[in-house]
Amino acid sequence: MDLKFNERANLLVQKIIDNIDSLKVEIAHLSNGARIIDCGVVAHGSYEAGVMASEIGMGGFSKVQLVEPKNPKQKTPSVLVDLEHPGVVTLCSQGAFPIFENQKSPFYISGPGRVLFRKPKEIYDFFEYTEITKNPVFIIEDDEYPTVSFVEKLSQMAQINASNFTFVVVPIPSLAGNVEVASKTIEDVMFNLFLTFNWDVRKISRARSITPVMPVFSKEENKFQLTPDDYIFYGGEVELYVKNIDDQLKKIVPKIVFENTPGFGKLFLEMVKEANGNVREINGYPYIFSPAKITVISVETGETLSAGHNNMDYLFELIDNKMRE
Repeated sequence: MDLKFNERANLLVQKIIDNIDSLKVEIAHLSNGARIIDCGVVAHGSYEAGVMASEIGMGGFSKVQLVEPKNPKQKTPSVLVDLEHPGVVTLCSQGAFPIFENQKSPFYISGPGRVLFRKPKEIYDFFEYTEITKNPVFIIEDDEYPTVSFVEKLSQMAQINASNFTFVVVPIPSLAGNVEVASKTIEDVMFNLFLTFNWDVRKISRARSITPVMPVFSKEENKFQLTPDDYIFYGGEVELYVKNIDDQLKKIVPKIVFENTPGFGKLFLEMVKEANGNVREINGYPYIFSPAKITVISVETGETLSAGHNNMDYLFELIDNKMRE
């Protein structure tokens, strides 16, 4: 399989370059020639830049839009994602996995350039996905540019000159970064269906999500250290379109909505703190990386399966209670 993620992503990169002023991004280059699309490190950035970064991360197979919030207490837009081929796109392009052995954050990279390295191997083998590109595009969620040494390691491994690499950098939090994280709600579902439950996500022909965008707080305002993930957990809603809803899916879906995990009632960084900083030791991992609500729709029979609820009112109440503590 070759869906030409990088070819499609490069068309979107050029669209950003053609609209740098309106998107409030900046273009920079490392000393080895690698190109940086700065969506919020030095640049101001914008929600619209986050939309573009999100579509790039999904290899050009998604339609991402900013829409009005569903909850009147929400002061920011929501992100609506409509995605073709959701299994292969989210796991082979959008997902952030380490490339090097024993690699730790920062500089987990996502985006279509990951196909050059085919890691994790079991994912690319499952989808039989291989793609050749001379101009890879990556997404980095960080508040600084990738280092020259890091890019050189990627370049040597890929056997492609570093000057051919493009990195779209979206800090978390930032206007663009908070949009980009909200666009990954479907990815959380694909991750759990495939990697946790070994369910064949190729059966999903289309997926849609709507997720609130977290505001950009100052450090003083964000004393509770809210993250964009909290907005996925309590407000992210996903629709999955399949031919038929099988018995296995009926058992799995209720387990991968956030209100049915041990994390419900807590904020993400609270859970991380309780796990002594090790995300994999969080009670309920990996299920805690789940949206608020999932609806599965059979395109053949019209049958629907739904689990969870939009719990943004609960999140706002949780925040209010912590402010009074």
